[in-house]
Amino acid sequence: MGNLSNLTELWLFSNQLVGEIPTELGNLSNLTYLDIERNRLGGVIPKELGNLSNLTELWLFSNRLSGEIPAALGNLSNLTTLVLWGNQLDGEIPTELGNLSNLAYLDLGDNQLSGRIPTALGNLSHLTTLALHSNQLSGRIPAALGNLSNLTTLSLRINQLDGEIPAELGKLSNLEVLRLEDNASLKGALPQSLTGLTDLTQFYFHNTGLCAPLDAAFQTWLQGIEETNGSNCGVELGLSVCDRTDAVRDAIVALVSVSNCSDVTLEHLSAINSLSLNDASLTELKADDFSDLTGLTTLSLTGNRLSSLPDGLFDDLTALTWLSLTVNQLSSIPSELFTLPNLTHLYLWGNQLDGEIPTELGTLSNLTDLDLGDNQLEGHIPTALGNLSNLTTLSLHSNQLSGRIPAALGNLSNLTTLALHNNQLSSRIPAALGNLSNLTTLSLWGNQLDGEIPTELGKLSNLEILWLNDNASLMGALPQSLSGLTKLTQFYFNNTGLCAPLDAAFQTWLQGITDHSGSNCSG
Repeated sequence: MGNLSNLTELWLFSNQLVGEIPTELGNLSNLTYLDIERNRLGGVIPKELGNLSNLTELWLFSNRLSGEIPAALGNLSNLTTLVLWGNQLDGEIPTELGNLSNLAYLDLGDNQLSGRIPTALGNLSHLTTLALHSNQLSGRIPAALGNLSNLTTLSLRINQLDGEIPAELGKLSNLEVLRLEDNASLKGALPQSLTGLTDLTQFYFHNTGLCAPLDAAFQTWLQGIEETNGSNCGVELGLSVCDRTDAVRDAIVALVSVSNCSDVTLEHLSAINSLSLNDASLTELKADDFSDLTGLTTLSLTGNRLSSLPDGLFDDLTALTWLSLTVNQLSSIPSELFTLPNLTHLYLWGNQLDGEIPTELGTLSNLTDLDLGDNQLEGHIPTALGNLSNLTTLSLHSNQLSGRIPAALGNLSNLTTLALHNNQLSSRIPAALGNLSNLTTLSLWGNQLDGEIPTELGKLSNLEILWLNDNASLMGALPQSLSGLTKLTQFYFNNTGLCAPLDAAFQTWLQGITDHSGSNCSG
């Protein structure tokens, strides 16, 4: 059969065929339609089917196929229909299926697939049906599925999915069928954004930890759906608040103004936007202490005795913008912080952080304030911090950082404060710092910097504080360009090899600075 090079369609469905799919089918280069559904074929799906570049429809459902879905199927760029349900396929869904840009119908249901739903499936802009039900899929529903603007059916029932429903699903304006039931670890209030799904006729979310908000608008929308099954949110969800760490429980109860922790509802939790647990004598937290706080934007845990944080603590805090963990006993920067996409303020000073600064901090693109001062961090300052284009304050002082100051910090055009003092930084001050036109404070004292001061620092027209003192190997006359810093009120260059030029113009400028310390050059 593999020699039928002109064959364009092959229909073999419902013939009680046994054995395996021959790899030679991959030679049928003109094939556009392959239907072998409803047989008793076993073995694996041959990766050679990925050679069928003209194939538009592939129907292999209701067989006994096993093994993994071959990644090579992602090469079928003309494929519009892929139906593999009702087999014994296992392993993860290959991310390569996200390359099938023409795919309109994808059904992988009733198999034994595991792992996460690939974010890459969110690339399938023509998809109308996505059926992944009755597998063993786990993890969160990817927000990227909200990009599937043509989707009419989304079936994820009977899996092991967890977490909350991403608000992005509310963008699926053409959705008619949404099946989420029988995922016991899905939890939380359904997002308000779902009320935008005005075409929905079937919506099942029973046998999950999901619940429908009680507000009138959501309930009106829900009651307008022809077929639906699931629970409303209620006070029973508040019982979990009673099991949280005492200080967390008490703070939540006080914020929502109820008498007992058992009276707290999901609506109460999702409405909390700020939570302060400062100086609460906390030594540890539970993984679920902040669960369901989906509206929380500000969290302060300053002045406790936390030495570590449990995995999953921040899972529900996707709205968080401001986080303070200052003055605790943390020994490392929690990696889960890198999954908080909206974070703008991160304060970790005054802990016991050691090791190197993780380069992943450079992915928090919304950060405006980053303070890691007063710790025991070592190694080089990662150049990736130069990617934080919104940063206004960068404080890495009082650590054990070494090596050069990265020139990449000169990219931080919004920076107003750069505090790198009291480290072991060496070599020359990079001229690129002269690009920081909004800088008001530059603190480099107490390092091992050397060489002359770059003239480019004279371009920092907004600078008010410049501390260069206690860098014994800095040397030479201060550049004349510094006299352009007319806003300077504090300038220290004592305990260095630097000196101030004796010419009248420079001396007049220097004497006009309210607070300065350093030597003049010798005549």
